[in-house]
Amino acid sequence: MLINKFFLFTISWSIILSTMKTLALAGAVSGGGGGTTNPHPANPDSIVYSVKNYSAKIITTWFNIREAVFNRLDPEKKKASPYYKIFQSDKNIFELIKSTEAELRMSRPCLDAQGLERDGSIYASKPQAICISPFTMAPKLSEYNYTQETLALIIHELTHLMGADEEEAESIQQDAIYDFNKMDFMDVIVNIDLLSGKYSKGDISMLIEEMKWAVQWPDMLNLDEFNRWSHSLLNIKNAVEYNHSDKINFLRDSQYKLLTPQFSKLTAVELYVGANDSNQSNEMKNYYLQKLNLGFGTDLIVTAKQFESRLTKLDPKNFGPEFEQTLLHRVTNTQIISSEMADIENYLTEINKTLVNLSNMETAFYLTP
Repeated sequence: MLINKFFLFTISWSIILSTMKTLALAGAVSGGGGGTTNPHPANPDSIVYSVKNYSAKIITTWFNIREAVFNRLDPEKKKASPYYKIFQSDKNIFELIKSTEAELRMSRPCLDAQGLERDGSIYASKPQAICISPFTMAPKLSEYNYTQETLALIIHELTHLMGADEEEAESIQQDAIYDFNKMDFMDVIVNIDLLSGKYSKGDISMLIEEMKWAVQWPDMLNLDEFNRWSHSLLNIKNAVEYNHSDKINFLRDSQYKLLTPQFSKLTAVELYVGANDSNQSNEMKNYYLQKLNLGFGTDLIVTAKQFESRLTKLDPKNFGPEFEQTLLHRVTNTQIISSEMADIENYLTEINKTLVNLSNMETAFYLTP
């Protein structure tokens, strides 16, 4: 009987603690509580600054990587994931980020559907807006964590707009806080701006110009250019994934995945150029020709998956659908070189446009008393 009572007490106390946690986090920052005076409280104006300068860019790049992680799950795990409603909804979280305003209440709390006071809520004074209260948040937060908590709370409310329930919204909010605590927000913003060429010509812009040159003058290509272009593509790949970060990516999953097959397209053209380069020895020209024949076989058009699996002898299953999606044309003349290099140029132009738009993103907000 004693064991049963202890078991019931333990279960009851766990339920109480779980309920307390839910109530504490519902539409709230996670940094409050403790019953002591906060020695370094955040300034409400600093919270406004974070909303204006960081929220749209950081939240977008964070959902980019979360989408990529979600896409790798098997169907059953997708359904069990708190992100299922975010990435399998008729709504688009990325469009929602751009179209949702933030009402910042500077002297009163937000209210939920029951009229209870909250740090954040989907009920604002205007339609298509969420409510965030720097007034109630600032005393709970410190000068060290206000940006992380503010952005995570905005994510919480956005997920509600996507249809997430409170448990799902809290889970996603905690994921964001965990990732944001390891992030230098200013460094992220600077890297987005540099890559997009906001203040000076970026790596992508320069490579686009070189691709335009290659399209126009295909008969002047040599192997040195291909080494430089491959290196530039690798730098761009590292930069858009924020130097191999598993917290954010500057591109959405579908667009980012297509970056790697661009190396295959570049290699296919390089092999033709090498096989016909008068500055190469016959031995090297034969080497390039053998590689070209191996990659294409008797085909004039192959997928990047076929090309890479033939060259590397790896199982085609090792190459994702983006390699199946990318077609390579066997180069037999300069006209095909121009066409293949134009494909790479077009891809780079599209991602550069995405990065420019990301660099210019700001959350629309308005202040209320």
